Amino acid sequence: MMAQAVQIFCIKKGKLEFHHNAFEEVFSQKNVSNTPIAIYSIAGKLRQGKSFLLNLFLKYLNEKKCPEWLSKSEEKIIENFDTRYGEDPCTDGIWILNKPFFLTTEEEKKVAVFLMDTQGTFEPGSTIQGTSIIFALSLLISSFQMYNIKSKVDQSDFDHLEIFIDYARMAQRTSQSHSVAVEPFQSLMFLIRDWIYDEGGLEKGKEKLDKWLNPCHSEIQDQGSIPIQSKFRDFFADLSCFLMPEPGKKVIIRKDKTLLKLEDLELKFRDKLDELVKYLFDKNIVAKKVNGEIITGEVLLKYFAACEDVFQNVNLKNANSVAQAGAEVAMVVTLNNKLTEWQEEWQAYRGKYINQQKLDELHATISKKILDKFDALPKLGDDDFIAKSTQKLIDAMTEKFNTVKTFNNLQKENAKKHLVSIISSASKKLQEMYYEKSGRTCFQEESNFKKVIATCKNEAVIYYNEQAKEFDEELVENNQPTFESNLDNSIQEIHMHNFQLKEELMIELREKMTSAMQHYQAQMEKVEVYSLLPFAYENKHKAARNGSFDMFNGIRKGENTQMWKECYKELEQYILQQRDYAERRRKSFLDADKTIHDLMKKGMDYFKDCLNDECGMDCVDLSKIQRYSKQARINTTVYLQSLQTMENVPPMHVKSCVDKLGDVLDVEVESKKNEVALRKSKMREDLRKKTNEIAEKYRTTLKSQLSKDQDANLNYDDIKQQFVTKALNELGACESQGFEEEHQAIKSDLHNRVTNDFNWVIISHRQTVALETQKKLAKEEKLAREKLERHLRAMEEQTEQERAARQKAEREKKSRFCPIL
Repeated sequence: MMAQAVQIFCIKKGKLEFHHNAFEEVFSQKNVSNTPIAIYSIAGKLRQGKSFLLNLFLKYLNEKKCPEWLSKSEEKIIENFDTRYGEDPCTDGIWILNKPFFLTTEEEKKVAVFLMDTQGTFEPGSTIQGTSIIFALSLLISSFQMYNIKSKVDQSDFDHLEIFIDYARMAQRTSQSHSVAVEPFQSLMFLIRDWIYDEGGLEKGKEKLDKWLNPCHSEIQDQGSIPIQSKFRDFFADLSCFLMPEPGKKVIIRKDKTLLKLEDLELKFRDKLDELVKYLFDKNIVAKKVNGEIITGEVLLKYFAACEDVFQNVNLKNANSVAQAGAEVAMVVTLNNKLTEWQEEWQAYRGKYINQQKLDELHATISKKILDKFDALPKLGDDDFIAKSTQKLIDAMTEKFNTVKTFNNLQKENAKKHLVSIISSASKKLQEMYYEKSGRTCFQEESNFKKVIATCKNEAVIYYNEQAKEFDEELVENNQPTFESNLDNSIQEIHMHNFQLKEELMIELREKMTSAMQHYQAQMEKVEVYSLLPFAYENKHKAARNGSFDMFNGIRKGENTQMWKECYKELEQYILQQRDYAERRRKSFLDADKTIHDLMKKGMDYFKDCLNDECGMDCVDLSKIQRYSKQARINTTVYLQSLQTMENVPPMHVKSCVDKLGDVLDVEVESKKNEVALRKSKMREDLRKKTNEIAEKYRTTLKSQLSKDQDANLNYDDIKQQFVTKALNELGACESQGFEEEHQAIKSDLHNRVTNDFNWVIISHRQTVALETQKKLAKEEKLAREKLERHLRAMEEQTEQERAARQKAEREKKSRFCPIL
């Protein structure tokens, strides 16, 4: 943007015109809207070098405050502010340079500095009211006002200031209860031009100003103006005076538009000019304040935009009208600031649900804090105006709080859903931590299981409490039972999974143990125990034993668990028992001679055949084996006695064989019983494995069926009975003779397994149905919330349109009755 002066105020046909577009263009620039601003304005009689001096300020600022800025004597002085030779007025209304200069204060704060020019006072064709309003507006807008005076201050200069003294008095009528002193304006500098009496400058100007404002000053004491200057310090936060010498003859006698050069200025003028600009822009940068608060370009723009109708209807013949306009503009600034602060205070609670009691307490606390700040600020206007403004602030905060309450109620539902999702996450986290610590496929014994679960549950509770901190305490407390129930369900699911792993491990361990037993038995059956020497027999036993244990130890799953140890011990006892039986048989054989050995071998073979013929090879009924073993003994004795006749065996050998064979047959019966026990163990494990398969099959089937039916009103009892019956019937097809008692126990176990699985699946199904219902309700709530938000926006738009219509009607009404100069 090219630097140029733009007009923001003028007076035409007796009315004040506010050029809003130009004003907005200046203060909406990038880096200006959010930056504190400083506006340096100059006012005074016409044709006394105000615009010329601003152009010199502009050159200094364009040179970026270079200490040697006056050394380039041949450079021309660019006139961004129009200057003219002669008596005709040059500046009309109020003009401001559209280019900001970003300077840094002594506190290292960035400020956007603007230069502003005003029309000369008492120009031909102007009125005292028009001149006064322009000067008053300059004071209202600027942060630093320079009053340009020729040669010296006299009574007429104070007379010309009287209109904004009246304005200041009007603005200063504030309640006596306010403890903060109110100065309507910030800084005023008396800029005395063409000073010839001494060297001039800031220090000399301060001395002169103190004399001029002294009520006992002899030069003006007799003119009756003491009350005005005696109160000047009450109307301005800062007063100063600068004595400026003449610029030089070349400047004074210039008669055309030829641009001046720095070398055309007198050396003394240049020295004092350098002192002045360094005081204004290096040491004394004054940021714009309204009611004691520094404002930015954006804020200033909003205030003047909001008060455009105030300026349009200012009564130029009434100083109080100007004062009221200034008070209203300043109050708009303050109210907007306080409402912004109110919103910033609530920002910390944005996005969180707060219960109604705490919400009301917060509203009371924040509103009181804002009102206390508002009351502590210096304000323009009388007591009645300030009281009305205070009520406006209260009403505005109440209105905004009602909107906060509406959205807080919506946020409550969102918070509930979010908290439910956190509860679900905590339950999943518990499962993830457990499987991470113990493994998904590793069975945990009960003692270790409880320790791991306790640790994981504690971590899940810590996670949940940490996440729930941002939620309202009442909401968290109401959802605590849901959280605990979800954790218990997750633990129950883990427990069921661990139980399944236990069953699978038990089946696998017992299968390995049975295989190891069968391996030992098969290896030892190949050995003719009575034909080997003791050490050879022992070597065969050790080899078979080691092979069996190697086979069992090949399974690492569940190693060192209690079940593994029990199976290992059972295998070890079985091998010792079998060895003991074999050793007893061996001793019995070794005690007889060869003839008796042969007879005993035939007797044993005959006994086995008899027993197998009566009981069957796969018999698992121990009582039946015990019963038929007695008959097999008798048959074996008869058979051996028949050999006396058939094979001419001596009766003494037969009698000896029968006597010795009794112990051997006892061992054989015990061996048969062990074999049956081993077979029953394998059948039991096969049946248990089948039970697990059936339970898993019907659990998967039930899950699949329920996943297709999301009806929350299903008759779960009928479904459960149906599935339990099917599972038991399928297991019943595997029933074996002689295994009825064990089979009945496993059926009972299957019944419990299917029932427990069903109950767990039902819990999961109900949770799924509830979650789907929540999603459906959430969708409906979202649609309702969007509808409510659209309704609220429509209401706000309608309210805004009604307000705009009222303002327009008020402006039209006021314009019909506005006095014309």
